[in-house]
Amino acid sequence: MISYSGGWAADASHADALNYGGILARNGNEPGWAIFTFTGVAVYYLSPRWPYYVSTRLSLDGGPSDLVNLTDPNAPTVPWGALETEKYSIL
Repeated sequence: MISYSGGWAADASHADALNYGGILARNGNEPGWAIFTFTGVAVYYLSPRWPYYVSTRLSLDGGPSDLVNLTDPNAPTVPWGALETEKYSIL
């Protein structure tokens, strides 16, 4: 289970076939966190890509965060709020 805090929108508020499972959780410009606990040897971050600048920061076990660019490099830039242009993949 994932615990969300901050300005997160519910999963069903952003449905699109390019998202893993057809839906995603998203946070606009507000600070927020999504935290989950797992047991294993790997974690994969799946995300579609957008035709405007979108990024996220990922951290494991409270370590330093890495900036991940979610912008589709092959799509022409459009105004914020447009739908995804590239299907989810492991980033």
